[in-house]
Amino acid sequence: MNSVNNKKIDTGLADSVVVIGFLSKDKTLSLRTLKDYTFELPGTIGIAVRKNDISFLNALNEKINEMKADGTLYAILVENGLNKSNMIVK
Repeated sequence: MNSVNNKKIDTGLADSVVVIGFLSKDKTLSLRTLKDYTFELPGTIGIAVRKNDISFLNALNEKINEMKADGTLYAILVENGLNKSNMIVK
């Protein structure tokens, strides 16, 4: 995104959530989202953890659940120009 903004390359591709986050912090960036774009593979973004690292996985899930419960996760979304539609609730 820096290369697009600095005109080192003509175009780039990034997840719209990432671009929206950047633009919410600096509206002067030469970035935009495509309004008529249709996702080829719609879905959610996940975090990869080594298969055998169960203790890390449990700690990560516990922290994510804490952040959901106390509103921290939602606050981070809002801070980055997003809303609850960008948060998966399980």
